[in-house]
Amino acid sequence: MLPTPCVSPYTWQQPDSSVSSADTLPVPQGDREPIAEHDVPRRARRSLVGFGSRTSEEIPGFEDGCDYEKKYELDEEYKEMGPNARMWLTYLDESRIFDAQKCEEWQDGLGVLIVFASLFTIVVSIFCSHSYKFLRPDNNLKMSALITEMIQIHRAITDGTPIEDVPRADTTFTPMMSDVWVIGLWYTSHALSLSVAIVAMLAKQWIRQYMILPSGDARQRARTRHFRYLALQKWRVPEIIDFLPVLMHIAFSLFCVGLIIFLFTLHTGMAIVVTSVFAALFVMCIVIILLPVFNPECPYKTPLTSRAFDAFNGLRGKGSNKTDDFSENNPSVQSFSTCTFTDGVQDKLEPA
Repeated sequence: MLPTPCVSPYTWQQPDSSVSSADTLPVPQGDREPIAEHDVPRRARRSLVGFGSRTSEEIPGFEDGCDYEKKYELDEEYKEMGPNARMWLTYLDESRIFDAQKCEEWQDGLGVLIVFASLFTIVVSIFCSHSYKFLRPDNNLKMSALITEMIQIHRAITDGTPIEDVPRADTTFTPMMSDVWVIGLWYTSHALSLSVAIVAMLAKQWIRQYMILPSGDARQRARTRHFRYLALQKWRVPEIIDFLPVLMHIAFSLFCVGLIIFLFTLHTGMAIVVTSVFAALFVMCIVIILLPVFNPECPYKTPLTSRAFDAFNGLRGKGSNKTDDFSENNPSVQSFSTCTFTDGVQDKLEPA
């Protein structure tokens, strides 16, 4: 007895005669027969959002390594590229799994980044709200200088000293260079963290728009999906998403440097302790990012690790031998990059 082939929403086979019509799934389109619900493998019922599903509801029949020759019926002769041909349905299944995994990874990463950037912005705002006063003239200091001058004038009159010999109070304000550096670093960190939060929010909207199901038959959906995929590559959306954590690291580093400078103006011993903690954290982050580049078994892999791997291979002059998940070498899109989506191909396959 042959095993039951895996099923997708686009494949409908004749149900078993022992199954009543109430136990079968409805026929959504075409003339293909429904399949019994109990015939769908339970482990294949999982939620995938992408091209081919209007919502995030469960989609039966998706499991890796599916034999599409058994999954879909053989197309009629000269209709291998028809509106609902097997090649388009296969492409939609593979691209849907690929898009769901990749976009879910992006959505999770951007969500965490937005939360961290928001909390970090609040912390930096507290420091900025108390430090901007260092760049403004202090009226209390000016008043103290004038009172000191008046006292010296009074003493000069009492002692018979010429008033001209009394030094004038210096009321000009010049901020300390350390204060300028501290405030500049903190405000720059604040601006970067806000920028990361805003761009991450926009990126989540880009991904949501990318995942919206287009209308039409399987061929139109496949073409629309591939058009959007190429647009993501052309406009460097993956690179933008991967660069946001780098900006967040830069913002955190600027804040730490400003805090160290500020502490050195207050207490040297405390500043040395805090500097040691930040230095250890910085070295640990660098090691965590670079360690998987030299040891593939290391699980400390992040988007920065893949970029570091590409940069390392570029410096060695060998180029990257790694296939990015969203590159044109991916099996789900490898055969659909050029002539597959031309309107004239189907006409050439039609009989004369």
